[in-house]
Amino acid sequence: YYAGDDFLRHGFIATPGASIIGVVFNDRHNDGIDKPGDPGLPGVTVSLQRFRNGKPIGHPSTTTTDAEGNYSFRNLAAGTYQVSEKLPRRYALTAPSAGSYTVALSAGQQSRGFYFGDHKIAAP
Repeated sequence: YYAGDDFLRHGFIATPGASIIGVVFNDRHNDGIDKPGDPGLPGVTVSLQRFRNGKPIGHPSTTTTDAEGNYSFRNLAAGTYQVSEKLPRRYALTAPSAGSYTVALSAGQQSRGFYFGDHKIAAP
């Protein structure tokens, strides 16, 4: 007996979870645009908060960017989410101008292109 058989017998189809995929990059040009020569920033913490009716639900989830600055949140339920980053020390945010992204996901949707630009500032 396979539990998945109940889904098939009753007409249910398992839908893969939605995902949010993006990049944190070192904005060497200080223009908020990911250009050639702007490498990804590894080890940056990115947070994901779910919202319902404009109010946060539960605790935020976090992930850390990989060696190329990539991050992803997978197996998400349909709904509205806010994606933000914890700025690395001695960096200033150049993108997005709002400081975070609000993303409305439908079931199984893969949403890409959420870039955070961080420009290194001079040490005090």
